[in-house]
Amino acid sequence: MIRPALALVLAACLTACKRPETEKPSLDAATPPAESIQASSDQTPAASAGQPAVEVAPPVVATPPTAPEPPPAPPEPPAPPFPRGGRRFVVGEANDLPLPVVCRRGQLDVYERLLKSQDVLPSPEELRFEQLLNAFDLRPHGVAVVAKGVTVMAETLACPWKPSSTLLLVRFENGTNASHDLTATLHFEPAAVSRYRLLGTSDEAAAEAPLPASVPAKSGTTLLIEMELRAPAPKFGQVRWSVDGSPAPPLNLDRAPAAEPSDDARFASLLGAFSLWLAKDQPEILDGPVVAGLARECVAEDLSADRKQALVLIAKALEKESPEAGNGETEADH
Repeated sequence: MIRPALALVLAACLTACKRPETEKPSLDAATPPAESIQASSDQTPAASAGQPAVEVAPPVVATPPTAPEPPPAPPEPPAPPFPRGGRRFVVGEANDLPLPVVCRRGQLDVYERLLKSQDVLPSPEELRFEQLLNAFDLRPHGVAVVAKGVTVMAETLACPWKPSSTLLLVRFENGTNASHDLTATLHFEPAAVSRYRLLGTSDEAAAEAPLPASVPAKSGTTLLIEMELRAPAPKFGQVRWSVDGSPAPPLNLDRAPAAEPSDDARFASLLGAFSLWLAKDQPEILDGPVVAGLARECVAEDLSADRKQALVLIAKALEKESPEAGNGETEADH
């Protein structure tokens, strides 16, 4: 039983701990109105201090990385050079071949230096066939026509590296003491010739228009053409030409397979085979042993000094390419 005095003390403590409802803190009084919050938030510290407001820069938006540009396409390789063996034309598509009647003569000592100074064979651009051919006085021993002192002559012989083909050796020679303007075109009969090419030329435009040229006095030019004949025919073409603008009598070309080729024609065919061999033209049928065999056929006791020098040059080239093939093949040094 609780004592009366202690009960009174407890009651007094309980009464003191209870606070009247009017003394509770008011939430409405402690929370500022919304207008006050908005007004205070619009004021920056700078504005409240009487200073001008500082503009806030817009956020920097990162630019998405762009894909790297693709590398430039590699340049296209240059077109292969026009074959030094000469472009083959199909008769029926191009029946006429304009002929270059002027050619700069080559010097054999230049080619000799090329062979000595290089570890590899000279390129066909360095040993140009049309210049090598015209380093010699080669005259066809066949038909000929003369007009105003200018002669065009031709001879045919079997192609030594391709039995199905025929070689045509043509020469223009000005025997006068004055220069003459010449134009010439070789016309082929479609019934007799299927394809042809002018050995040594690299000009595709040669089949598009005649090539007028002034031939100096006492000079000449020799050309070698390879033809594929369809069938034996009495006439396979003709050389149509003019001198100083006046038409000259055409030179009719007949095939004479039974005729023995002249030494000049045989030597011209050797130079043609040598040039094509350097250009790696038809390597499956025209190789070093074929060239060496043709060189042996040109060896003779009365061979001129320049032709002996050419045989030595050919032998050195064969030896540079294949020591076994070129060692003493032509007997030119004996």
